Amino acid sequence: MDYQSNIIRESNPMENLEKQLICPICLEMFTKPVVILPCQHNLCRKCANDVFQAANPYWTSRGTNISGGRFRCPSCRHEVILDRHGVYGLQRNLLVENIIDIYKQESTRVDQSRPLKKCDQPMCEEHVDERINIYCVTCQVPTCSMCKVFGAHKDCEVSPLENVYQNQKTELRESIGTLVSSNDRVQAIISQLEETCRFITENSQLQKQRLTEKFDLLYAILEEKKNELLQKISEEQEEKTNYVRGLIQQYKEQLEGSAKLVEKAINSMDEPGVASFLLVRRKVNYACKQAQVQQIEPGFESMDHFALSTEHAEAILRNMDFGEDEDEEYEEEEERQEDVEDNEGEMAEDGQADGTVNNQAGLDLRVQDSPRFMCALDMDRFQQQHCHSKLGETSKGELEKQKARRKLYVAALVCLFFMIGEVIGGYLAHSLAIMTDAAHLLTDFASLLISLFSLWMASRPATKTMNFGWHRAEILGALVSVLSIWVVTGVLVYLAIQRIISNNYEIEGGTMLITSGCAVAVNIIMGITLQQSSHLHSHGSSNSSHSHGSQSNHQQSPSVRAAFIHVVGDLLQSVGVLIAAYVIYFMPEYKIIDPICTFMFSVLVLITTIAILRDVLMVLMEGTPKGMDFNQVKHTLLSIPGVKALHSLHIWALTVNQAVLSVHIAIMENADGQMVLKEANRLLQNKFDFHTTTIQVENYSDDMQDCSQCQDPKD
Repeated sequence: MDYQSNIIRESNPMENLEKQLICPICLEMFTKPVVILPCQHNLCRKCANDVFQAANPYWTSRGTNISGGRFRCPSCRHEVILDRHGVYGLQRNLLVENIIDIYKQESTRVDQSRPLKKCDQPMCEEHVDERINIYCVTCQVPTCSMCKVFGAHKDCEVSPLENVYQNQKTELRESIGTLVSSNDRVQAIISQLEETCRFITENSQLQKQRLTEKFDLLYAILEEKKNELLQKISEEQEEKTNYVRGLIQQYKEQLEGSAKLVEKAINSMDEPGVASFLLVRRKVNYACKQAQVQQIEPGFESMDHFALSTEHAEAILRNMDFGEDEDEEYEEEEERQEDVEDNEGEMAEDGQADGTVNNQAGLDLRVQDSPRFMCALDMDRFQQQHCHSKLGETSKGELEKQKARRKLYVAALVCLFFMIGEVIGGYLAHSLAIMTDAAHLLTDFASLLISLFSLWMASRPATKTMNFGWHRAEILGALVSVLSIWVVTGVLVYLAIQRIISNNYEIEGGTMLITSGCAVAVNIIMGITLQQSSHLHSHGSSNSSHSHGSQSNHQQSPSVRAAFIHVVGDLLQSVGVLIAAYVIYFMPEYKIIDPICTFMFSVLVLITTIAILRDVLMVLMEGTPKGMDFNQVKHTLLSIPGVKALHSLHIWALTVNQAVLSVHIAIMENADGQMVLKEANRLLQNKFDFHTTTIQVENYSDDMQDCSQCQDPKD
C-alpha cells in the first residue's frame, strides 16, 4: 500500500505492466538508457554502473585498454565478462525503452481520463479517526500525531514519513549494492578455491611425475648394476669353462696317444731284435713320464664369491619416505647400521696400520643410490661429533701444546743465554755487528716469549668479562716487543753512524770471530730443536662439525713455526757476521765492514718487525685476516642449496691464527633452516678453519635489496 499518496487507482493491466518495468536494483521503473544482459534481464545502466563501481573500486574509467572485469546479474546471478568499456559496453534494449515511453504516455492519459477517489490511510489503533502520518525514530514504528502529543511516543524522536521513506529507500539501495558486491567477493573466493584445487591437482601430478622419474632412475641404476655383476659372473663362467674344456681336450689327446703307445709296446714284446726293443722301451718310458694327469683345485667349480648382500639396501628402500619423521623401525635400523659402521671404522684403522685399505664399495653403492639417506647418515654423524672435550680429560691437542711449550722454553733459554754472551762478546770485541746480531736475537727471544705467553693466556678459560678469552694478549705483547726492538736498533744505528764519522774505533777480530762462530752453532742447534718439534707436532685433530674450528691435519704449531722462521733468519745474519769477522780478523783495515753490517742487519730487523706490526694492526683494527678471502667465503655460503642472499658478513681475528666469522643467511621459503645451518658450518670449518662462527638463518625479504645495512662492504 502506498503511504505517500492520498489517492489510489483502480487495478488495471497497466499496473501489471509497471511491475515488469521495475529495475531489480533501484526497485523503480527503468530509467534510460536501459541495458540488456546476455541472460535477457534488463537493468538501468546507471544502477548497473553503481553496483559495478562498488564491487570494483579500483577500476578506471571507460576507454582504457584494460579488461572491464566481471559483472553478475542481480536477478539470476549469471556472470558476465565485460569488455574494456565496462558497463558502458553492454547493449541497450531499445525495445524496453520504447515500451517505457509508451507506458508513460498511456499512464498519463489514463490518469487524466479516470476519476480518482480518496484513499484512506492506515488508522492508529490507539486513537480513533487518527491517521498514521509520522514515524517514531526511537521505536522505529509509524504512528499518529496524537501518540506523539499524548500517547506512548510523547518522549520519542519522530520524523515525517516522507523523509523516513526516502532515507530507508536509500539505505536499502546501498544494502543491495553491498550485498551484490559481497556476493561478487564470495564468488571470487570460490574461484580462488577452485583454482587452488586445480593447482593441487597439477602439483600432485608434477610430484608423481618426479617421483616416477626418480624410481625409474633407481630402476635404471639397479638394472645397470645387475647387468654389470651378471657380466662378471658370465666372464668367470666362460673363463673356467674354457679352461676345463681345454683340459678335457688335452686328456683326450693324451688318451689317444697312450692307446697307440700301448699297442706299439705290445708289438715290441714280440720284437726279436734287442736294439729295436730297447729303442721302443725308451719311448714308452718317456711317454709314461710325460703323461702326468693335471687336476683342478677343490672348489674350482664354486661361484660363492659372487654372493651379494642386499640387506642394508632393502632396509633403506623399505623405509623410504617423503622427509617426514622416520618411524621407530627405521631408527632402530639406523642404530644397528651405526654400530656396524663403528666396527668397520675400527677394522679400517687396523687395516691402514697394516698398510691395507678396506673396500667399502657396498656402502658407497648404497649411498649413491639413496642420496636422501646419505644426508640422514651424514646428519647423524654430524650430530654425534662435538668440539669440546669432557671435563678432566686431556685431549691430544693439549698434549701437543704442552710439548710445543717445552720446546719453546728450551729455545728461549738458549736464545737468552747466547744473547747475553753476544752482548758480552760484542762489547769485548768492540763490534756493533755482533751487538746488532744480539738485537736480532732479542727479536727472536721476544717472539718466543710472546709465543709462550700466548699459549699460556690461550689456555686460560674465558670469563664473563673476557668472554672471548685472553687471545688478544699475544697481540699486545707483540706490539710492545716491536716498539722496544725499534728503540734498541735505533741506538745501534746511531752508534754505527758515530763510528763511521769519527773512524776512532778498534775491532778485536779474534773475539769477534769466536763469538760469531758460536752464534752460528747455537742458531743451528736451535733450528734443529724447533724443526724436530715441528715434526713431532705435525698431526692435528680432525675437523669438527661444530661452530668452533680445529687445526687441520699435518699442520704444525703456529708458535713453533714462527720461532723456527725467526731462528732461520737469525742464522743467516750470524753467518753474515761470521764472514765479516773473518775479513776483519785477516784484514783489520776493512773494519768499516762492522758498522756496514750493523746497517744491513738493522734493515733486516726492521723488515721482520714491520711484517709483525702489520699483522698486529690488522688484528687490532679487526680487519679480514691474512690469507682469508672475503669473496671466497661469500661465494661458498651462497653455493649452499636454499640460500638466497647474505648480509652482515663480518670476518675478523681474535689473534693472528684464530679467525672469527659472523653472518646472516637469508634462505628461501621452502628451504630447511637447520640443514642450511649445518651445511654452512661444515663448509666453513672444512675450507677455512674458523675458530668461531656465529650464523643467523632468516627468511629472505625483498626489503633486503634496498636496506643500506644489508649491502656488501666496498672493496
